[in-house]
Order: sequence, then structure tokens, then C-alpha cells
Amino acid sequence: MRTKTAPARAIALAVAALALGACGGGDGGGTPARPALPTAVTTAGAGDTATLDDELLVAVRTLPAAALSAEKLESAGVAATQSGTLPMARAASADVEPWEYVSAAADGWRVWRPRVVLDALNQAGSGARIISVEPVDWPDACLGAAGPGEACAQVITPGYRIVTEQGGETIEYHAARVTGAVRSVTP
Repeated sequence: MRTKTAPARAIALAVAALALGACGGGDGGGTPARPALPTAVTTAGAGDTATLDDELLVAVRTLPAAALSAEKLESAGVAATQSGTLPMARAASADVEPWEYVSAAADGWRVWRPRVVLDALNQAGSGARIISVEPVDWPDACLGAAGPGEACAQVITPGYRIVTEQGGETIEYHAARVTGAVRSVTP
């Protein structure tokens, strides 16, 4: 029999609390119901930061509580924030990309993206959109994108291959998960 880890238990408890809150929370007597949680995606919490396994994450949006269920979550560890710790999960949902993280919040589900993905999108320019993000172990510190004559430390560097599209042009970036380095490999 498999037991839940502490982060998984915390996520399950948060799901239950959010579900109760979404149901109104009144006791049928004289106690007023709690205010309803949002039913649409919001930007609440956007810009908050957390660190998970030395990787900087940034909150980008909040999903309504009903968008995810405990069965669709897989523990991803515990992130550090300025106010403490926060259990993170991966979600099997059309509302969340496979490379994004989620955490329970009082107003729904906070969705987090690796900062390097946002940096690559910013480098692509105004109006750019993400086509794909793939975790990759780069063969060197230059992220597999050394320039002519550039010396690179031969060390495996965990990161991402990020493909963006802007104005009909596809741009590929190589990024390092921990250091935050981002290199364009599209000429």
C-alpha cells in the first residue's frame, strides 16, 4: 500500500478545503455562506515568486477551485516563498501545461511557470507566444549553443528547450533551469 507524502497530504487537504469553500460553507442554520470563489481564470497572485529545487518560479494566473481535483495532481515537492513553504504539484488538465506547476490558494489554484520560460518569451518580443517547452539536460554549460570558439564547461546542465512564435517566425531558446541563462539558437 502506498502512503501519501507530506506535500501530497497538504495538497489533498487544500483540495478538500477549496471544495468546501466552493460549496458555500454555510451550515444551513444562521451562519452566512462564505463568498463564492471565482469561477473564471484570474490574474490574482500573478508575479508572486517561489523557489523549487533551486529553480525560480513565477505565478502567472489563478484557476477556479473547480478546475482541478486531487486525482489530477502529482506532488512536485515543496517550494520556498517569502512567507514560508508551499506544496507544488503537476496537474493533468487542459488548463495547465505539463511543464507548469500548481499550488492551492485561498482563491483557487495558482499556476506557476519557470522564470526562464518567461524570460525567453520576453526575449522573443511583444506579441510572442509559446509553442512548446521541453525539459532537457544540456551537454554543457553553454546549453548546447556555444558560439564559434567559445569554451564551455563540459557539465550536464538541466534546462528547457523553449520554442516561441512571433509574427510568423519561430524562435528556439535553450535555457538553464537553475542559473536562469537563456540563449537563442535561431539565427
